[in-house]
Amino acid sequence: MKSLMNKLYFKTAESDLELQSCYRLRFQVYCKEKRWLPVENFPDGMEKDKYDEKAAHVMALDEDFNVIGNMRIIKESDYDRLPYLDHPGMKGVDHKAKNLAELSRFVITAKRNRHLVLKGLLRLVYLTSRKIGVDNWVYVSEPTLIRFIDRYKYFFQPICPPAKYYGGFTLIAACDISKTEARWKANDMDTWNYHWKEPTMIQQ
Repeated sequence: MKSLMNKLYFKTAESDLELQSCYRLRFQVYCKEKRWLPVENFPDGMEKDKYDEKAAHVMALDEDFNVIGNMRIIKESDYDRLPYLDHPGMKGVDHKAKNLAELSRFVITAKRNRHLVLKGLLRLVYLTSRKIGVDNWVYVSEPTLIRFIDRYKYFFQPICPPAKYYGGFTLIAACDISKTEARWKANDMDTWNYHWKEPTMIQQ
């Protein structure tokens, strides 16, 4: 799945080289810049874990085809346990949702057009999720980022209190994709059309 917007290119990773580009970007951000993960755990300079094997990876590239953003989609049905359940705030919380997936490893390094990168990346995450049968998302995030994503008409709701996790106070937020689509259709057809009627969209 691919799309093009304002000289920015958005696609799902389809080759080992593309996946390696995502892992190197994650290593740069998660290990070297934010120091959330130990550099020495990834001697090849690629931050990856067991969830990457079956996850769908969505990437944003600039006009020179450098990776400037990515996110992965991990389906609950592919694993016995999703990583968000390790969040301290989830202790005692029992979250059940149909066809659930966790969004994680959300990274944007674009120096310019960050708004367009985020908008395009979220759009392709949504379209890819629908293509692979995902109806609900969970996402580990700082509360401020959840409120920011709300501007793009993705309506995440916290399901646990914030707790110290991955270098800061984060919480788990959930989004029912069908309810989000219903809000688009009822109140914001421009957003619905943006997601489904863009002429640059190519489905493979």
